[in-house]
Amino acid sequence: MGPNGVTAMSSQGIHPMIESDGCQDLSWQLRRLRGELGIMQEDLAARSRTALRTIKRYEHPDYRGQKIIVSERIAKALGKRLVVTIEDETP
Repeated sequence: MGPNGVTAMSSQGIHPMIESDGCQDLSWQLRRLRGELGIMQEDLAARSRTALRTIKRYEHPDYRGQKIIVSERIAKALGKRLVVTIEDETP
C-alpha cells in the first residue's frame, strides 16, 4: 500500500501509488529516478532523444503540458514504463 493508502492494480500485480496531481507526481518521479541513476538532465535528454528544454519542463512541478508519447520515451530511457490511469472523480 502507498504512503497514503492508495494502491493500483495492473497486469504486473498491485503497486503502491501516491494520490496527487498527476503532473506534479510525474515531475517528482522523473527528478527522483534521474537522481537515483546519477545522470544529468543532458544525459536523459540524449538517452530519450528529447530536447533538454523538454526534460527541464517535464521536471518542473508547475508544468502541465506533458504528452504521453514523450513521457513514455523518457520513462523508457530511465529503465521504467509509464502507467496512466483514469479514475472516477471524487465529489
